[in-house]
Parts: sequence; structure tokens; C-alpha cells
Amino acid sequence: MAKIDLKYLYAFTCDWVPRPRRAIEMAPAQVAPVLHLAARWRGDAAGSDRIVFDHMFWLMLEGEMFLKMDGETTRAGPYELLLVPPFVPNQEIGGPGVRAFIGVHFDLAYGVPDSGVLRERAPYEVTFSEGAKLQTKYTLSPSHPIVTLAESLPLVMVPPSGQLAMECNTTLHSILTQLFRISGGNEVSRARQSKQNALIARAVLYAQEHCRKEVDLSVEDLAEVADLSRSRFEYLFRMETGFAPMAFVRKLRIDHAKMLLAEVERTIKEVALASGYRESFGFSRAFKKVVGCSPTEFRNQKTGQV
Repeated sequence: MAKIDLKYLYAFTCDWVPRPRRAIEMAPAQVAPVLHLAARWRGDAAGSDRIVFDHMFWLMLEGEMFLKMDGETTRAGPYELLLVPPFVPNQEIGGPGVRAFIGVHFDLAYGVPDSGVLRERAPYEVTFSEGAKLQTKYTLSPSHPIVTLAESLPLVMVPPSGQLAMECNTTLHSILTQLFRISGGNEVSRARQSKQNALIARAVLYAQEHCRKEVDLSVEDLAEVADLSRSRFEYLFRMETGFAPMAFVRKLRIDHAKMLLAEVERTIKEVALASGYRESFGFSRAFKKVVGCSPTEFRNQKTGQV
């Protein structure tokens, strides 16, 4: 399958005849996102005036970017996220120097809107019931769960299918759940949410730094880092990241193993030990459960070996 041609994701404003946007209302519980594209970009080029046919966000990793939309200009620096709704004229302007970001295109749910062909869509906008909303800009941190989730998205230049689509859409759902939680609530609930985010972010950072060194890393260890009881920690961790704590640790280990498997001189046992496993059998079993194939099969697919 060929890569998505970017002209099918957006149109230049000068080539677009403005038309009223049809309102589509949905409840937050109906959000079941469908990923179209996920990529990492690096460069210094400025974008043209345009509209996108689906939803998209940029998560800045380096440098800065300016988004002109609805008569306002919003700046985003490292670990800030910009969310662009469909059919709203906008312009992406890069700051001085090199910038790097993760760019993601998606629909909020299958059939929203009803036309799956992006270029043929009539203008629409999505509103949410129950007082839910999404902001244009989110300020995060390097250890924020949203950053971890976005960085775990694989490079996808065609709409994924099968197991890969399920994994991508689940990760994207966790990201959107987090964005809804950050966006809503009064000042008191936002302050409480901020404190909870900080506690879970502390555990996420610890897991990132220790999952490969501590083979016995446990839920109790992470709960202690967050200074929470195990039950409260497990509840908040799942709410914040979309993962059970040990499923998240397993994902970190397997993602690291995927990178190491590209180094063909490493044995499977060496990859297992370097990824936080005691031996290759347990590693292979965990890898196949997450990825759907054995480490050897994965390596062969990536390196072209038979």
C-alpha cells in the first residue's frame, strides 16, 4: 500500500471555498479514535495556510512552533501539544532553528463524520455533551503520560489495520482521555487533577528509568514512588495512562527490545537481559503476547532475513 499523500489530509486555504460546518455532537464515552497517520518530523520549513479534513495534533519535542487559527496565534515549545480541529483555516509557522515534533492525524470515532474519504468530506465540527471540551494547547512535561504514550506510537504513514490498528487506536484513546481530563473541571478539581498527574508522572518517570535495570520492579515499588496505596495507585495510573501499571512496564520493556532486535549481532538472550528480563523464555513469551510474533520473527521482518 502506498503512503498517504499529504494533499489528501489537507487543502490549501486559497484553493478552498468556505462553507458552513455541520455540527456533530457526541459524548466523551463515544470517542473511539481511528488513526490515519503518526509521524515524527524534523526541519525548519514554515507551513502554508490550510485546512485539515480530520483532527490532528502536534506534540513539540524540540524548538518552537506557532499556530495561527481563528485570528489568534498560539506558541508551542518543547512538550507542549497543539490540537487542530477539522475544517478550520490555520497556518503552521516554525520558530527559528530546527524543530522536531510528533504529528498525528485521526478521527474521533469510526463514522464520525460518515465519509471515510478525507478529500470528499463536507465541512464539519464536533462538539461534546456533558460539558466536555478539548483545548487548543496543552502544556505537559517530558515525563507526562501523554508524552510517553505519543512517543510509543509507531511510525504510521498509511492507515493501519489488524493488530497494529488496535494497538494504535488504544494508545490514541488513552491520549484523548488524558486531554479530556486536563480540559475539564473547576479550579479545585483541576488542582486535584494536577497533583494526581504529578504523582503518576513521578511513577512513570521511575518506570522509564528502572524497568530495564530492575527485573523485580513491582506495582508496590511504583506505588511507593508515588506515595499512594496500591489500590489508589492502580486506579489513578490506569486513569492517567490507560494502562495497568505492570502492562505499562511491559510495554516499555518490549518497546526497548524492539529497538535492540534491529542490532542483528545481539542474541535473543542478550536482548532479553538488556530489556529487563531474567531469561529469554519469559521474554519471548511476553514479546509474543504484546507484539503478536516471536522476537526472532520480528527481527526477520525488520531486517529482511528469511
